Amino acid sequence: MMENAPRRTWQQNWAPLLFLLDGIVEYSGSGLGVTLYDRVPVLGVAWGRFTISAIILFAFRAPRIVAMLREYSWKLLGLTAAFGLSLGAMNISFYEALARIPMGSAVALEYIGPVIMAVIAGKGWRVRVAILLALVGVFSISWGGVDIAKAGVPAGMGFAVLAGTWWIVYMVLGRKVAVTGHGIDHLTLGLMIAAVCYSPLGAPAIPHMVAGWDIIGSIVIVALSSSVFPFVLQLIIMRGLTAPLFALYASLLPATSMIAGFFVLGHIPTIGEALGLLLVCNAVAITSFPHKEKDDEKTFPQES
Repeated sequence: MMENAPRRTWQQNWAPLLFLLDGIVEYSGSGLGVTLYDRVPVLGVAWGRFTISAIILFAFRAPRIVAMLREYSWKLLGLTAAFGLSLGAMNISFYEALARIPMGSAVALEYIGPVIMAVIAGKGWRVRVAILLALVGVFSISWGGVDIAKAGVPAGMGFAVLAGTWWIVYMVLGRKVAVTGHGIDHLTLGLMIAAVCYSPLGAPAIPHMVAGWDIIGSIVIVALSSSVFPFVLQLIIMRGLTAPLFALYASLLPATSMIAGFFVLGHIPTIGEALGLLLVCNAVAITSFPHKEKDDEKTFPQES
């Protein structure tokens, strides 16, 4: 008699749709942030995003965070601070990239980060194929997705790659924070630390940020859609997915950025950009897909 197949969680069944929803909401928020650039400095939009996110999350998690701090060690506080600072740096770099190049190109270049991480940790033909796809994808984006001869574009590409580099740090530290079982609390505290530490960069833009209720409302929407919503949704997804499957489905995010960029900013992807985006998504998927049975046992901890 054949053994019954393992029961799939509802997160596994709905993960592709949830990640598409995640990406469309998140990058629509980022697109809205870009529309503010003519009234609010880039650093102000980026800083306002994670600062307001920290305030919103703290409003809901304050009792838990206060209780957690009573048993906090300096080592754990340092880890949480580094986690938050890396997230803040990633957001700032990404928003600087959006000020110079289309969203689809920026996200595709940023996703080189997970590929590099997989290259460092992985072995075998998957890594080699992923490297080739990523390199061809970046070339396609550079050659067909953006005009590298245009002023500001090379800097934009550099900021996107820098965001991907910070993403590596964020993923490594995020995994260490997640195993504590209090991911949202550490995230909230980390964002609060980042808000304070990066205030010299973003706080000077406060007069622009509060210049009108429409601007204030837009920044709050950016914070909710680009930080609070995706963080909470991804945590829910993590509860029912293995780590490799979560990384695999996350490769859907670059494709959604192109969709959001089209509808929110009117960016029409070129053939080169679409091809490059597809290649980078496949590179991430190949390196993330579980190829050993024991990989399926690497689940994320439950959030309390």
